[in-house]
Amino acid sequence: MDKYFYFELIVISLIFILYFGGHKYRFMKLGLMLVMLITTGIYLIWRTFYTLPTSSIASLIVGILLLAAEWLGFANSAVFYFLFSKDFKRPLKTVDDLSELPSIDVYIATYNESIDILKRTLVAATL
Repeated sequence: MDKYFYFELIVISLIFILYFGGHKYRFMKLGLMLVMLITTGIYLIWRTFYTLPTSSIASLIVGILLLAAEWLGFANSAVFYFLFSKDFKRPLKTVDDLSELPSIDVYIATYNESIDILKRTLVAATL
């Protein structure tokens, strides 16, 4: 067996446990985000130092562009995890809390409708 098999098995098991527990417990959600950032960071460090093609200038340029896209995706994920790691509770508002009711626009799409149906629709929309 590969010497990294047990490490990979532990990490994958941890990810599954944190994923399914993250629906109920906030600390598991934060743990999953941390594990994902760490594993992705390790991958990107390995990718940066050991896998860039050096056979030609064209392959090196394309490899660097792909690596830059991967690093930008990692930064995007980190910002996403940061934004969604905070608990946000929107204050509950009712219609009674408003000083005046908001106005709305109603768009009634019609095509070759008879006048009787259109009149009934307009009356129903204004109730």
